Amino acid sequence: MDTRSRKPRRSELPAYWRRQLLAWSRSGLTQVRFCRERGLSVAAFTLWKGKLRDELRLPRGRRASSHHEKNRFIEVQVRNGQVSGGYELRLTNGRRIAVPDRFDPEMLRRLIQVAETPC
Repeated sequence: MDTRSRKPRRSELPAYWRRQLLAWSRSGLTQVRFCRERGLSVAAFTLWKGKLRDELRLPRGRRASSHHEKNRFIEVQVRNGQVSGGYELRLTNGRRIAVPDRFDPEMLRRLIQVAETPC
């Protein structure tokens, strides 16, 4: 259903907002920009995000997770003149994840998602 077409019926709202929230989580856009581009109410988006966040495992920030983001910097620590074997990710919530040179990207994505979820 096009977001600018008829308003969903009350009984259709949960499914409608699940679709919108999942599309946002894949978009990499801020909530405001996503809503603006789709003609959605930011207030309604925020309300439904709060209701469905845990069920859909949505990020808590203003921007959806995306591998499309550009110009992001990561810190690389050099010890004894060489880069150590592997990586250390420092998440915005202060948690750290040590990653070996060889890793499964999908498993790492899931681990980051879990690590970013508050306890």
